Amino acid sequence: MDNPPNKLASKITYLRQCYQADNRALVIADFMGKKVEDPEWLEGEEQVLTGFYPHFPLPQAYSEEFVKSLLVNQQEYTLIQGALFLTGRLEEEVARSKILMAPLIIYPTELFTEGDEVHYRILFQRRQLNQYVLRSILPDDKDLTARLDAFERLVPRGPLDFGAVGEVVRWFQEHLPAIETEEALFYPSRLGEAAMKKLRRSKAQTIKLVSAGGLGVITQSRDTLGIISETETLSKLSEEEISAPLRQLLADETPSLTEAPQKPLEIPASLNESQKKALHNARHYPLSVIQGPPGTGKSYTIANIALEHLGRGENVLIATRNQEALEVIAEKVELLTEDRDLIVHT
Repeated sequence: MDNPPNKLASKITYLRQCYQADNRALVIADFMGKKVEDPEWLEGEEQVLTGFYPHFPLPQAYSEEFVKSLLVNQQEYTLIQGALFLTGRLEEEVARSKILMAPLIIYPTELFTEGDEVHYRILFQRRQLNQYVLRSILPDDKDLTARLDAFERLVPRGPLDFGAVGEVVRWFQEHLPAIETEEALFYPSRLGEAAMKKLRRSKAQTIKLVSAGGLGVITQSRDTLGIISETETLSKLSEEEISAPLRQLLADETPSLTEAPQKPLEIPASLNESQKKALHNARHYPLSVIQGPPGTGKSYTIANIALEHLGRGENVLIATRNQEALEVIAEKVELLTEDRDLIVHT
């Protein structure tokens, strides 16, 4: 039987999309560095980004095992194509590595099989600008955000033709005149692997914008994948299947008081007024927040909240981002219970 419509589904989906957008930003200063796996320079004329071909076979340099792994793990690994590369050197205070071999525009791709071959197509609508590098080379003044916004509007979310590259070059000439842009105008012709490696070895301080293209693999963090997967699962549940605290967090209504236990338990601890209020909120509301700087007794308060529930014969699950925080709370629970027959699992 299908679940009834979930009124919170659209909100959860929206939050998921926001999280995806916030975590799409890429920092690639060196395309041949550790950030990009299996980089492969594309030789000859650009025919996919221009829209001449809707898709294209993967380079033969990629092994069969590597391609199979990409096809199976497309959620975790993304094949990207970089276009228009900035090459040269960055100042040490701007980046740890002085080498600059950065794609100005980054396009995620989608893999699929075409007969006996594996092809990739460009996901134009998801194209990204290398904001990290742009911020590193633009003047850090009050107009920085406006310049970046203007450049964002300038680069199309569709095929990249010579006219669009010409607009990019004009933007650089206006805002970053010290950067050499002549070689970018060779587009759709591209510098090959030998030329790009030579530029990477160069000690010249001048930054250039050149016409080049490269494929490479980036990895999404497991935390990002976990949150995206969990929010997708939540969006498919009925409202009744979503926990009361989460419903309260996502709902627009003002939370209402729940009926408190007839006789609050005696907690064997000395609490200040803020901690007592936190205990009261946890007792009456399905969701509450405890906030404060280090050393203000948050872990101590959480331990007392856990004890009150344990004293009513309830089980308590405490989830943290790291083991150390969990151990601190567990120690406080054990300290407060003294001789009580209580097992704390960590």
